Amino acid sequence: MSDNTAIGGRFVIAIPGDLNADGIVNILDAITLGDSFLATTSSLNWNPNADINGDSAVNILDAIVLGNYFGQTSVY
Repeated sequence: MSDNTAIGGRFVIAIPGDLNADGIVNILDAITLGDSFLATTSSLNWNPNADINGDSAVNILDAIVLGNYFGQTSVY
């Protein structure tokens, strides 16, 4: 969709690294990323939420982003 219209469903806009969308980037998010570390879209342990930078692989680049936001909270 070119106009960003959401039709149906539920979505959450979270800060980068907040993989479980609970409003804080913490150890729970790091564990989630670790569970999918080195996964790609064809891996059994693929988690699209852990692919923070959207390059179809969960790797150190995603961990760096999570680390940069570690401890930050959001209010929504």
